[in-house]
Amino acid sequence: MKQVSVFISILFFTVLVFADQSELLSTRKSGGAPAAFLQGVYGAKAAGMGGMFCAMINSLDAGMYNPAGLTELNHSEIILASSLQPDNRYSFAAGRAWLVDYNFKRAAAFYVKGMYTGGIQGYDASGNPDGEYTFLSAAPEFVYARQDDLIGIGFGIKGIYENGSVYQSLGIGGDVGADIEPPILGGTVGITISDIGIMYDMADKQPRPLHPLLRCGYIYRLMGIDVISVGLGFSKQLAHRGTSFMFGGEYAMSHHMAVRSGIDGKNISFGGSAGTKAFHVDYAIQYNMILQVVTHTIGIVFSKYLF
Repeated sequence: MKQVSVFISILFFTVLVFADQSELLSTRKSGGAPAAFLQGVYGAKAAGMGGMFCAMINSLDAGMYNPAGLTELNHSEIILASSLQPDNRYSFAAGRAWLVDYNFKRAAAFYVKGMYTGGIQGYDASGNPDGEYTFLSAAPEFVYARQDDLIGIGFGIKGIYENGSVYQSLGIGGDVGADIEPPILGGTVGITISDIGIMYDMADKQPRPLHPLLRCGYIYRLMGIDVISVGLGFSKQLAHRGTSFMFGGEYAMSHHMAVRSGIDGKNISFGGSAGTKAFHVDYAIQYNMILQVVTHTIGIVFSKYLF
């Protein structure tokens, strides 16, 4: 328990440090955040709940949003997911989770997340078209989580690669997170800080700090033959002002049969899962109310349960 208390203290200290440096982190000559692709929504389960996933547990998908989401995992899992987004953007994610022990106290996972963008019209400083651009970004990550009484903790370490028509960057980053199950409230409280690290821009030979993202959320579960999960949370990029709030829910008949819905500041989402205990398909559709465009996400999941 003492180790968990120290971990939580470090987590909140990190929030304060990066919040104080927000003005420094918000400056970048190119005008965009380094490795911004990492902070999108990956996986059809999270997309179907409007991104409200940082307090979910016992899921490989949950580990992509909060390393501690791997806690209480009672099965090994492989996931392949992809999203078709507007403007010829394709995001993809693949992961493999396994148990470190059979008491469901420790678990580990390996992920690869990325995005490909093709045929984007570029403009010069005067606003004139100067050709089309393509971008490819990817980040492999190792995640480890452990459960201690009512608190789960986790961390992730990742490498980052970005290759565009006009730039190329390499970097390293990390994620930290915790899941707390308050005896009074029930459910789970999740808090995580992702993308703590640095990128090196190979074009101008300059290091660029990543823009860490803070996610907090609470999910209440009504347990029975079926499981109803309802969650509320927010995300905030510590380098900028503004907060995005999320609300989502899931009605799960089993781990592989469910329907979902969610909403955030820009999108309204619906989704579901169908299949067998060993194999199921996840799907989500998101409608961006501002841009009036639709994103489709599909995931294929292979699971192996211990009982």
